[in-house]
Amino acid sequence: PGGRAAGDLLARAPRSESLPERIELSPGQIDVLTSLPIPVAGLDPLLNGRNLQARFNSTGPISLATLALISDRRPSEKQWLDLLQNGKLSSKEHEPSPKGAAGPMIYSRVSGVQQGTRWRGVLTSPGRTNLEVTTQPISWPIASLQRGTLGTGQVQSAQLTDFYPGTAWEAHGNYGVAYDLSLPLRNPSSRPQTLDLRLESPLKSNRRAAGLRFIEPAQGPIFWRGNVAVKGTDAGRGRRTVHLVLRKGDPGQSLGRVSLAPGEQKTVQVQLIVPADITPVQVLTVAPVKQSDS
Repeated sequence: PGGRAAGDLLARAPRSESLPERIELSPGQIDVLTSLPIPVAGLDPLLNGRNLQARFNSTGPISLATLALISDRRPSEKQWLDLLQNGKLSSKEHEPSPKGAAGPMIYSRVSGVQQGTRWRGVLTSPGRTNLEVTTQPISWPIASLQRGTLGTGQVQSAQLTDFYPGTAWEAHGNYGVAYDLSLPLRNPSSRPQTLDLRLESPLKSNRRAAGLRFIEPAQGPIFWRGNVAVKGTDAGRGRRTVHLVLRKGDPGQSLGRVSLAPGEQKTVQVQLIVPADITPVQVLTVAPVKQSDS
């Protein structure tokens, strides 16, 4: 699943043995990077898909293709090259809605080359260098997209430099993008304060409303399955990883709490890589904990 692939990268896991450490291509040369099976026997339902996420550094421009071939044996390199040069593109499920069109929106599959791999930011109060959360929760969208800005007007979807005809014209969902966020939290009050950090999956909306909408208990389809790394909470100074499974409209679960003395400031860091099979949009929320609940 996408959560496993993204989680391995987030955890800085060792390189998989299925991928070479280095590959050198002569001008015009074609080579098979890896050939992986997609076993379906015993699965219910039969899921003929596989997630692969890798990071490469290249000294020059390259072209990359993803191929699939029905075979009981591992295809030879000759079979792969023949498919690449003579095969047909797979059919697409849904044609995307034209950009800017009115009415219901069909996002379609993302099948292209996107610009950028990382979303880095410091979350602060307007006009300040720190973040003060006093009486109401504050939330920031993760992978906000067209028709899914939650009223912020912010579309985080990466632009595509190229994509297959009949597929999405934007990287809806920012699959595979790394988020690296810093929250310089400060307690402006004269009383001790406890803040709760959460990742939530509210109902998608494009309008500014009185607040985010949730379903309790959330029992719909899974919209997020993956890991989030957090550093700077009361759980300790080290980097801690939390695995989350969120359903549609899910208020989520705590990533950790931060206790602040009057006037104290602490910086919390949140890192995640958007798994390839989530349904956006999620939000990162900081909420004050009532004294009776702390």
